[in-house]
Amino acid sequence: MPLSLSSPRAALLAGFAAFGTSTGAWSGSIPTVMSNAGVDEYHFGIMATVATAATILAMVLGGRLSRHIPVRHLLLAVLPLVAAAIALFLLARSPMSLAAAFIIFGFAYGLGDLFINAEASAIEHDMQRPIFMGFHAAGSLMVAVFALLSSLTSVLVGPWLTALLVAGVYALAVSLVHRNVPLRPLPAATPQGHAPLNYGLLAVLGLAVGLVIAAETASLIWSAKLLQDISPRLAAIAGAGAAFYSFCAALVRLRGDALRARFGEKPVMVASLIISVLSFAALGLNLSFLGNVLAFAGVGAGLALLCPCLYALAAGTAPANRAGALGFLAGVAGAPRILAPWAFGLVATWTSVSGAYGFSAVVVAAALALILMLPARF
Repeated sequence: MPLSLSSPRAALLAGFAAFGTSTGAWSGSIPTVMSNAGVDEYHFGIMATVATAATILAMVLGGRLSRHIPVRHLLLAVLPLVAAAIALFLLARSPMSLAAAFIIFGFAYGLGDLFINAEASAIEHDMQRPIFMGFHAAGSLMVAVFALLSSLTSVLVGPWLTALLVAGVYALAVSLVHRNVPLRPLPAATPQGHAPLNYGLLAVLGLAVGLVIAAETASLIWSAKLLQDISPRLAAIAGAGAAFYSFCAALVRLRGDALRARFGEKPVMVASLIISVLSFAALGLNLSFLGNVLAFAGVGAGLALLCPCLYALAAGTAPANRAGALGFLAGVAGAPRILAPWAFGLVATWTSVSGAYGFSAVVVAAALALILMLPARF
């Protein structure tokens, strides 16, 4: 069935694409932003840790907020806030301004991540077929484009141009969400919305999500720095690591719904985690510029399906309160997500950025152990 531009699905595809532009923009521009603000790896790691804590707090609060305000209204409020926050991040010129912008961006992104995934799960439920991965594929494609584009524009023109391009994509997303995303009944207004959550299953899923996102964050935050350290003369294309990571993730996600339908969530996640462990281990070997770019591609392919699968499973445990389930999931995921940027920055300071990627292989292996604990029906 062809995609209609006036459908809720098209609006959510634009929303995920917008989130992808902001993720790619900060990932590819980090070396330039750090230099402009006068921040080293250790202090940037601390900032990333605090920003991640803001993201977790926002998702927990957002789950409660969504019980009283429609997700459609929340998305319309949050999307412009994310666009403004990434602009502040890109244009920061001091440690304090960078820290403030990073925290604001983390909080806004957390709210948006929760609401857009809740609505995506609802649309998949409405259509009665797997489409969840397609939304994340749209985001990954834009991460790939903007990771490379932002590294080029940051070095050759300036981060202001990246911020302007990101704002244009967000403006389109807001317009489509306003026109096409429907109002849905509030959880507090339905008997099903008051049903207790499956806290045990959500706790296991949440820990796995936290470890996977910690690895994803490391891939995006430090990829450009690793490649620039290996080959400073190629600084203008240091975003290639995040670009290849995201491009391969998008390609895998385009087939992700078919894989979910054929094999089930758990087998897909186990295979994905094995690929991720091997790829992170390769990054820890401190390969050449090209070797690391290819390893980032493997990481992207391995991690691609994990968070969408875990989000879909979690939201599916509470069809009448999807945002509430995802909010609890985010709270459990908080500890590994918050500690990971600090730990990665610390390991990178003690050893090297490539050594810290070796540490990420251990983090992903722990997530694999949790997924193996899930019931066979998944």
